[in-house]
Amino acid sequence: MGNATNSAAIILAPVAAIILAGMSILASDGWGVLIWVPACLVVGIMHLLLHVRMTWATTDSSAAGLAILSSAMFVLGFLLQVDEGDGPRWIVGSALLAGSNGAARLPAWWPGWVNLVAFAPLIATWALVVRKTGQ
Repeated sequence: MGNATNSAAIILAPVAAIILAGMSILASDGWGVLIWVPACLVVGIMHLLLHVRMTWATTDSSAAGLAILSSAMFVLGFLLQVDEGDGPRWIVGSALLAGSNGAARLPAWWPGWVNLVAFAPLIATWALVVRKTGQ
């Protein structure tokens, strides 16, 4: 993969991920939009800045693959978030498949900290990005 193509993939993957995660949250149709859209913007900017830094720091062709993997983990983290409306809670990803009324309902005991655990794969890929940039 050429250097320009590599750089484009490293930048376009996180931009697409931010847009996809934001649209997924909005489509979930719950109150979580008040928390998850601002979180998506903040985490998304951090995500994009890490990837921009990676384009400056490396010409390694594997960086594009890492950017795509990291961006997929970004989207996955937001798809696994718990959302709720005026009734039972659900997972954002299940609401996209079945609509918020048909989404898989979570039991009342479902712990809130699971929302943070959903971002563990993203944080792991961020560590790989930082290592690749030599920072």
